[in-house]
Amino acid sequence: MNIKTEANTAHVTMDPGERFFFKGSHLRGVSAFNWSLVPPYPFGSPIARALHGCYFGMKYVDADTETRGVAITGHHPRGSFISIDVPPGHQYYVNARLLAGFSSRFEKIHTHIKVAPVYWCVKKHFFPVFTGPGNILLYSASPIQDSAALEFQPERIAAFNIQRRFQAVPPAPTTVASQGINVFSRETIWRFLDGGQTFVESHNFEEAHAGKGSLGHVLKHILLLRFLG
Repeated sequence: MNIKTEANTAHVTMDPGERFFFKGSHLRGVSAFNWSLVPPYPFGSPIARALHGCYFGMKYVDADTETRGVAITGHHPRGSFISIDVPPGHQYYVNARLLAGFSSRFEKIHTHIKVAPVYWCVKKHFFPVFTGPGNILLYSASPIQDSAALEFQPERIAAFNIQRRFQAVPPAPTTVASQGINVFSRETIWRFLDGGQTFVESHNFEEAHAGKGSLGHVLKHILLLRFLG
């Protein structure tokens, strides 16, 4: 299987005998597809996938006896697809909100449930995990990057190898203004303790449009103006 992505488009090429599942809304304009009456991997992180439209109503395309290609286009003019090739035996956490499709070759999909204090800090407890081999297709309203950095906002993280270690840390202030704002901020930074691939959104579209006009949003701006004034 081969997946090529370019900004807001993706082209999935399947070898004979392969199958690829798509989030239903991403197959607009593709006529030759099948509905998956039973959710693929029905016990594989069903709650997270159902909440984000990639459990019930999935569609799939088969390459029966010859190579077959499927081209899809995203919903947002500046959206971005990215593919992840998960090697055999490797386990990747995938943000279900960004899941656009996956191959049928995965050994399993399951949920890691984490309740240690560090997971309360980053507000994440349920991790959909894909065990390779297989291919994953992600989609975001903003570009998704393969980053070698170690620190990220938790809501921007799209996927990473679940074996990597991390800790939650407060944002490091760089100015007097940021020191003041951090006193009132609930933001937490996700810091990996070892290297590796981290797939992240360049910015979080939902977070960027959430909370505007709220009391907390206004207070942050007042503090910012006070310290910069």
